Amino acid sequence: MDLFEVNPHTCNQDGICAAVCPVGIIAFTKGSVPVPVSGAEEICIGCGHCVAVCPTGSLSHRDMAVEACQPVRPALRLTAEQSEHFLRARRSIRVYREQPVAREELARLIEIARYAPSGHNTQGAEWLVLGDRNELHRLSGIVIDWMRWMLAHMEEVALSLHIDRTLERWEAGNDVILLCTI
Repeated sequence: MDLFEVNPHTCNQDGICAAVCPVGIIAFTKGSVPVPVSGAEEICIGCGHCVAVCPTGSLSHRDMAVEACQPVRPALRLTAEQSEHFLRARRSIRVYREQPVAREELARLIEIARYAPSGHNTQGAEWLVLGDRNELHRLSGIVIDWMRWMLAHMEEVALSLHIDRTLERWEAGNDVILLCTI
């Protein structure tokens, strides 16, 4: 397959794919099917925007088949009010239950998370799932060591972040870094 292919029978020739391409590798002339510009293969960042925005599913990229892009389902679009609620109600989780999460559920959540935007669609995030409490406690200890260093060497910054209070809780036996449980 070339870098991308456009089905000329289903393409509505609206040029949306060319308009959204961040590096401008899609040439479009009204009344014709989009085509790659000269040197497109070397310039393409593989973001997949061209595939994702095609309303007729006519464009398929060599690295991202149109079948891999789920269509946007209008019934699931969030309203402005729902979006605001979601973003304002979001909280960091700091307290955990003593209940393991099924591997299948973790795998599904990681699969979903990989769709989060990333520069050049590189999907550069890597996930490390740890279940060993001793290892988690050891990692918390590394953060505590850094906090102690901050308090000793950058006291003003450390105090502005209330690192001293977190250290007090650690010294009292509360791992508020990774293992706070209910």
